[in-house]
Amino acid sequence: MSTSMPSAADLGIVANSGTDQSALINTALSNPSYSGIVFDFAPPAAVYISNSVNAQGKVLKFIPGTYLTGPTTPAATVSNFVLDCGVRQQCFDPACALVFSPVGTTLGKISPWVFGAKTNGTDASPAIQKTIDLVIKNIGVQTLFIPAGTYTCHSPLICHNWSGTEYATFMISIEGECNFWESSGYGTILDFRSFNNTFGIGLHRTKGSSIKNIKVMGAWNYTFPGAYTFYNTPLSAFTDGVCRDSQYSPYAGIVVDPFSPAVPADGGYPGLNAGGPVNYYRGSTTAGSTGVTLEDVHIDGFVIGFITSPNGQTQNAELIRAEKIQFTNMKICIVGCQDQEKLNVFRHVGCWGTCHTIFLAGVGGGASYGAGTPGNWYVEGLNIAGYNNQLIYNNQQGYFPSYFKNIYAELLGSLGSIGSILGTTIQDSVFNFATYDEAGSYQTHINAAAGVTFIGCLFRMYGTGKPIVISSGNGGPVFDSCSFETPPFYDLMYPADDTKFINCTDLFTSDRNLLGPVSTPYVTGSFFSGVNLYGSTKVNANGTTYTMNSRSPVYPMPINRTTGGYTVSVSLVAGFYQATVTCSSDELNRISIGDVIVGSPTGAYPILVVMGIVSAIGTSDFTIKYVPASVTNGSFYYIFIWLPLYNISFTGDTTNGSNQITNVSLLSGDLNLFIARGGLLSTTSVKVTDSWHSNLIRLRSYNAGTNTLTFDKTATASAVKNLFTNGNAAPDPLTPSIAAGPGAGSGAAVAIVKGNDKNMQVSITTGTAPSASAITATISFGIPFAGGYIPSPKFSPANSNAAALSGAGQVFMDAASSSGFTITSGSSVLAASTLYLWNVEVG
Repeated sequence: MSTSMPSAADLGIVANSGTDQSALINTALSNPSYSGIVFDFAPPAAVYISNSVNAQGKVLKFIPGTYLTGPTTPAATVSNFVLDCGVRQQCFDPACALVFSPVGTTLGKISPWVFGAKTNGTDASPAIQKTIDLVIKNIGVQTLFIPAGTYTCHSPLICHNWSGTEYATFMISIEGECNFWESSGYGTILDFRSFNNTFGIGLHRTKGSSIKNIKVMGAWNYTFPGAYTFYNTPLSAFTDGVCRDSQYSPYAGIVVDPFSPAVPADGGYPGLNAGGPVNYYRGSTTAGSTGVTLEDVHIDGFVIGFITSPNGQTQNAELIRAEKIQFTNMKICIVGCQDQEKLNVFRHVGCWGTCHTIFLAGVGGGASYGAGTPGNWYVEGLNIAGYNNQLIYNNQQGYFPSYFKNIYAELLGSLGSIGSILGTTIQDSVFNFATYDEAGSYQTHINAAAGVTFIGCLFRMYGTGKPIVISSGNGGPVFDSCSFETPPFYDLMYPADDTKFINCTDLFTSDRNLLGPVSTPYVTGSFFSGVNLYGSTKVNANGTTYTMNSRSPVYPMPINRTTGGYTVSVSLVAGFYQATVTCSSDELNRISIGDVIVGSPTGAYPILVVMGIVSAIGTSDFTIKYVPASVTNGSFYYIFIWLPLYNISFTGDTTNGSNQITNVSLLSGDLNLFIARGGLLSTTSVKVTDSWHSNLIRLRSYNAGTNTLTFDKTATASAVKNLFTNGNAAPDPLTPSIAAGPGAGSGAAVAIVKGNDKNMQVSITTGTAPSASAITATISFGIPFAGGYIPSPKFSPANSNAAALSGAGQVFMDAASSSGFTITSGSSVLAASTLYLWNVEVG
């Protein structure tokens, strides 16, 4: 024959005979003139082999319809060949005992169709598994290519390399024909919905393997119960009631290192332990996988989408890289289980559908997987939509930090809970939390501890103008260059100072910078004291320039004036909890529909919690809607309205016994907008008889025609041209004056060289005959300190003469008042004709 690649028929090889053809095949392949054999029988045609064939590196080419078969036992080997066939073509009989060992393929990849995989609803998992095993055992073929179509799989696909005594490492690339956003139904889909107790794809002790362009579907079938139930279901109680959710063997889409030497406490994956045909819990090594890559993968319908080392014993599972991943409809998307996981990166991740938690590492939230010790993860470029309860549960303890960046979330119930002392960061992200009416109750949005820093993030319940809720572990997180729709609420589980806000702003007032902790002021005894600062602005009133520095950007205003509390009646109405509070008409005058109500449970000082939104006001009570499940019927609370202190300044007159401010002259701000945003004013310009928070009044209305403001209390003092601000207005520091005394001697020269009432440099050049124990200079402030405050000047020498003074020759501050202070010489006189300089800080 002249051809270098003869057909099987030309070589005398027959099909469909049941007679061994291995001798004829081996003879042809031994001929140096032949580069291979073409199997081109008319379909269907099976060439029977019962003895080993060595192709000597030559090509075995199959025309569609022809394939190799053999007995079911004993096994024979077809080895050392290059496979030439299409990706949708069967070449080998999966039921026979032949072992196929190619050294390569003409396409550079192999399809499970070679073992008869189909997309017609029949079980494709045996064919796919045999192809996986072939790739792993033959280094000349490393890519398993699965053409587009839906492959029904009745058992998990397990990628492993068992040597007979131990798991050896391996590499496999599994590739399909879809992308992570595939929605047309076209593409490679592995359908695992026929079982719910193991996993879709397992990679055990692999090095450098990859899964690309694949969609995996599972049997998770959570019935959405409504927004309120969904957002108020903790992770521990979130289940579809069917799929396996066990610590060491949860039902998952893709698992890295599912097995361990010893069967874990939960028995391990059913059917894959000692109770199945093969016990995969074997060997002695606890070394795991490294360098797994996922790309263009869609995982849908599992308890967990992707999990590493759930067995609780293996380590590694490191250097994982996942890019362009979509998760839909599951309990948790990504789970890390042990502290050897380093530099695991997920980028460009979409999470749609209904998922409870996006990322979990460690133990907590009622969920624990594997060893429960967190590793080092990076999540970047995450788009969250649909119903998602929380983003993160990451209890880092003292193990390793994780980092999150470029997240866009909408309809997110909460950020979740992060416990860290290790420098975890969440940055450059937008969090649009589900509003209270979307979630059915007011949620706790951020629960983060010390060691967590938020950088350049935006937090809001989009369009509501209501505060997000921040809860903290001991130490509190840091918010750096972040934005809030309005100043957030802090629940005071720990001291307010623990949470830090650096260069943060809110969206309602662009002129305000949140400088300090924006939080509920902590409780001191029976009253709340403000501890924070925000922003500054200057106003002129009655010929004086004032600087405003607010104590707090928000304040809980009590509806009761005497610290009294209320018993709250909670009921379930139309699937949502609401509470009714009975109170007096005077207290109802302080409340508006839409107010955010916060409360402190009896015996729980100083903790405040958000209780909901005022939805109705009656003649003797008011109703709170969107009440969290934590507020129980019959509970006793001290109740407050959570209101921001927006910058405002105006002058006006008060009259004893009146609830109006007349002759109003606006200096800065917008009174109507101020009232629309709550109208809370912290002021001492209206004297009232409240025993609790007498400094807080609420402006209710403004008549621009009569320049009259109406507020919620009654003045107990009359005054004209009072200055009203939300900023602890204090006069600007001016230049003080100085006069010499006998302690400086005759003809002394004294001056304030530079500075103001708060920081100055004092120059005294003594004259002749200074006196001992006498006033050397008297300093008078430009404007007295407000409220009779007496400062404490601190002296530090500014030249060598002043530094040399000591003992009886030392000068000292004396006779301080809110208007100034004196400098007095000691029992030894100062040197004559000598310059003395001091820097003085007044505080």
